[in-house]
Amino acid sequence: MLIRRAELPCGEIADVRVSGTKIGKIGALAPLPDETLIEADGGALLPGLRDQHLHFLAYAASLESFSCADYDGTDACIEALHHAPRQANGWVRAVDFHESMGEISLAALDRDGPNVPVRIQHRSGRLWILNSLAIDHVKGGAVCPAFAHGITTGHFYDVDHELGRRLGHTLPDVARASRSLAAYGIVGFTDMTPTNSAHEARMFREWQEAGILLQDVQLAGRASLTAGPTKVHLHESDLPPFESLCQGIKDSHKRGRVVAVHCTTEVELVFTLAAFEEAGVIEGDRIEHASICNESCLRTIADLGLMVVTQPNFIAERGDTYLDEIEKSALLDLYRCASFMAADIPFAIASDAPFGGANPWAVMEAATKRVTASGIELTPEERISPEDALACVTGSLADPANPLTIHEGADASLVVLDQSWRAIRRSLASACVQLTVKRGEVVHSIASISPSERASVAEMS
Repeated sequence: MLIRRAELPCGEIADVRVSGTKIGKIGALAPLPDETLIEADGGALLPGLRDQHLHFLAYAASLESFSCADYDGTDACIEALHHAPRQANGWVRAVDFHESMGEISLAALDRDGPNVPVRIQHRSGRLWILNSLAIDHVKGGAVCPAFAHGITTGHFYDVDHELGRRLGHTLPDVARASRSLAAYGIVGFTDMTPTNSAHEARMFREWQEAGILLQDVQLAGRASLTAGPTKVHLHESDLPPFESLCQGIKDSHKRGRVVAVHCTTEVELVFTLAAFEEAGVIEGDRIEHASICNESCLRTIADLGLMVVTQPNFIAERGDTYLDEIEKSALLDLYRCASFMAADIPFAIASDAPFGGANPWAVMEAATKRVTASGIELTPEERISPEDALACVTGSLADPANPLTIHEGADASLVVLDQSWRAIRRSLASACVQLTVKRGEVVHSIASISPSERASVAEMS
């Protein structure tokens, strides 16, 4: 494959030959007989992107779900559920609910919603709201402990596994979700679902072998996995015994696995840092989110040598809600970017899809602009440059904070944009990916998809 007249990261226009899984030559190159030619026409050639924190199956399911985010208030949302698409099992599955819309009561959902089983997921991913038809289905005549606390309210926390078991674990369209990620230029991702086990590892491997999952995958999850980070999902309202967390960190390290701890509150972060101080840190241990990180925690993270993977896209997506709900003093500590870099903390940005938008270009733009949906600047001192934002999404899965580069002999996982970097850097969210190559294999090409698919890609971008 020869990519002609591509703009390299240094700004030079050159031809790039892909030989097998590697970049062969870079320069002014003549096509070889029968060589596939890709005309970049001066578009930026960049390393392939990696999303270092998403939840792939939930993202795939979200593409088939009704979004509550499009409606102003719960009454309008419940009314719109009548027109929401039904899943194969006859249910309505809705996502992106947040209490800023109001409260969805079981009575209102039964009275005003459709006469089919309905389940609505809070944007945090923890809460499911079910109507009575859905409750009757999942409880199956016997109320298990996982559902006992929500029978009268319809509000159920942390029941994903049990819901899946009772609904038969119907899988969403994996191929569609993978293609949508490839259209963004994503060649690999780390799935941070805490319940990932050997079963999920086998499924992902089978999908890759069948050619329906186009990305490289690193699974984080249960301690029983043999590779990838051990995921610890903390909840401030129900923290584990301190000694238990410390022992879990030590046990993971003994098995050669790093630890990734979910920290969305200051209490969770302080608790986690104390555990790492007690149990020890190995290279690659990471804090997920670090949503609120005060100066003291920032110094401790730096001193311990921990990595941070955070989500600046939430500033753009949820910033207006944060301004209403979070104490003003805490806003200064929200989803830091520049402070992590200034403290030499290994640092990457990621989407947390589907709980955040999956478009990595929008994630990068949020890191550079720090502007809420209504246009309010939120901690502009935490802005980073477009080049630094790109570096934060082009690290390998094994080493997220170390950006990959384009050079002869490098891995041929590449992205070609429709414009130069100089043009794109002014509005990263407008980037249109023309071509995505993973280790020498084209996994997305704007030229090879139908007009309707092309319009969908343009809308996503």
